[in-house]
Amino acid sequence: MLDILDYMEQKLVRNADFWQFADEHLQSPTTFRGVSFISSIKFIERYLLPRYQSVTLVLGLSDNGTASIGQRLTQLTERNEFVKYGYEHRDSEFTKRLLDGTLKLYFTKKELIHTKLYLITNDRDYVSFAGSMNLTEAALHHNLEQLDSDYGQQTAPLYQCHQQMFEDNLAHAATYLDAKKMAGFIKATNEEQLQINVYTDAVDMLANKDQAGKDVVVLPAEEIKQYKDNYRSDEKLQKLSAQEKLSVAQTVKLFGDAGYKKRQLDNVGKELYNLTQVVKHVSRDDGPSGKIEHEEDLYPKPVLFYNSGQLFEAPRVGDNVKSTLIESHLAGDDLKEQLQLFSDIAHEYDNYKEVGEGWQACDFILKWARKHVLLRT
Repeated sequence: MLDILDYMEQKLVRNADFWQFADEHLQSPTTFRGVSFISSIKFIERYLLPRYQSVTLVLGLSDNGTASIGQRLTQLTERNEFVKYGYEHRDSEFTKRLLDGTLKLYFTKKELIHTKLYLITNDRDYVSFAGSMNLTEAALHHNLEQLDSDYGQQTAPLYQCHQQMFEDNLAHAATYLDAKKMAGFIKATNEEQLQINVYTDAVDMLANKDQAGKDVVVLPAEEIKQYKDNYRSDEKLQKLSAQEKLSVAQTVKLFGDAGYKKRQLDNVGKELYNLTQVVKHVSRDDGPSGKIEHEEDLYPKPVLFYNSGQLFEAPRVGDNVKSTLIESHLAGDDLKEQLQLFSDIAHEYDNYKEVGEGWQACDFILKWARKHVLLRT
């Protein structure tokens, strides 16, 4: 349910229709400027692009503080979903409007932005809204939302106040997606390269301090350090969701122990992309045979190890890693016995790794390797 407080009529409009109210108080609107915590491609295409010739939005906002570092990294890298849609639907209104510059999306730069503000105009008049409503279907049709609204000519002093409020928010935002970025992204030859390009651009935008005249997203070093320190223990890390673990891994990749952005970040887009390539483990109970058909399905790709604040990646097939064939001193039944032991340990690791007891099996694997492999290299 949406309630709109009509300042001009001094009355409360209950169960209001946002678009109907806007259309009743502004003829032939051309421009929509807004600040919302969240929105979506579907919402933008359905409600905004057909109605307005120019749309400017500040989106993807999150609280500051150590808990938000992972969220902000996620929101910034999730541009992949917007970009991928544009890449796959080049004839869509969303993509066309981004490329012709009549749709611009921005992202919080540094300070917490909690504004919900919408300013709609034509050549002469305006209607404005401020309150609780985000630009989502749920906010429009299901939530209890409230907005204040006024309208009139742009010569009114109050319009100048609304315009300044939006400009203040825009001044604290960085470019999320616009014509220049989208045009560069969709030149990618495949979807993998597309995602790598988006990650590379995201890293280029990250900075520990605000830089005058530059389009940056500021993540202060002290907040980064506190965020990383908070998840140094395996116990805390294991409690995180897969997306939260990914954010921790990305942070370790990008920032040093003191929280400052690393200087040497060659091929970082590819590395961040690799972190997302995780095969979801399927329990043995899900299959009738109780067997895993491909051994690589047991592990994420790449294999990641996180210990005492450091992220380690196991080499993957195709990496230039020198390897040496080691001949075993075992043969016959002795070899068979040791291989069966190794298989049993790996089986136990597979069964119990998701409930926290896999470390014991992993320890046995390392001891087995130390006894039968490492000591002979």
